[in-house]
Amino acid sequence: TFAGTDVTVTGPAGNGVALRATDPVVDSGDHRTFTVFLAAAQALAGHYTFTVGPDVRDVAGNVMNQNNDALQGDRYTGSFDLNAQAAVPPVVEGFEAGTLGGLGAYWSFLQTIGTIEVSNANPHTGQYALQMGYGSSPYSSNYQEAILHVDLLNGTTPLTGVTLDFWVKEYSGTSSSASVSVSVNGTTWVTPAGGSIGGNSGYEHYAFNLDSLGLNYSDDVQIRFRHDQYYSGYFAWDDVRVATGLDVFGPRVTAQSPTGNMDGPVSSFEVTFSEEIDASTFAGTDVTVTGPAGNGVA
Repeated sequence: TFAGTDVTVTGPAGNGVALRATDPVVDSGDHRTFTVFLAAAQALAGHYTFTVGPDVRDVAGNVMNQNNDALQGDRYTGSFDLNAQAAVPPVVEGFEAGTLGGLGAYWSFLQTIGTIEVSNANPHTGQYALQMGYGSSPYSSNYQEAILHVDLLNGTTPLTGVTLDFWVKEYSGTSSSASVSVSVNGTTWVTPAGGSIGGNSGYEHYAFNLDSLGLNYSDDVQIRFRHDQYYSGYFAWDDVRVATGLDVFGPRVTAQSPTGNMDGPVSSFEVTFSEEIDASTFAGTDVTVTGPAGNGVA
């Protein structure tokens, strides 16, 4: 009574994992321990789940009773995890491999609902992006996670000047949210300031100084890109970078002249930036001036 049709296997991205076509379930000989064979060996790192039953019967004809209560007919749910291999910075991920399986072994995945996939539907640059979500509203707390594993030690010495930046957008739905968090042990997670992402229909660029989090870097620092799913919706992520010594932060205006009260008339003003600017990108179209009556000033 125990066959391949009594088993389901789900991969870390929410994908169904097939069993081999011929004799997927093999009895060890004692009629108690059985081996379930997959159609192909799985290498994608992350959390796998599987179910067995409930219509697997003992020799008396009874169906499974996994929770051992009075009501018969309960399936078993099990899980296991495949480990990722941390990458050494710089890590530049544009998802141009085109599939989850084609990505580096430094990615792992986990979901409680929905799917995670590499898709050509919503790239920021190139042809592909990572997307995650679910097309219906579960009306309960669920999520999808993509975790990037990086080695931030040089031998035993922590790296310095480590930055993370990426592009993200909410391409479907209006009420789901996303976040980025960091862990040095996979248990305790820190969300940096600005790491809670409300979502925008166009791509937005986020950048973080990971050193500022005050973490004791390890050889497996985990950066978690998470989509929280209470309502239907999808997020896309692209052009992820983890590096040292990379300028990922935009300039700021640090001074202006004139300022405060002054006698008029005035025909110009100056602004000074926090760093050198590519002058070809700064033109009159980047400036708006509003007069005291709310009038636009040319």
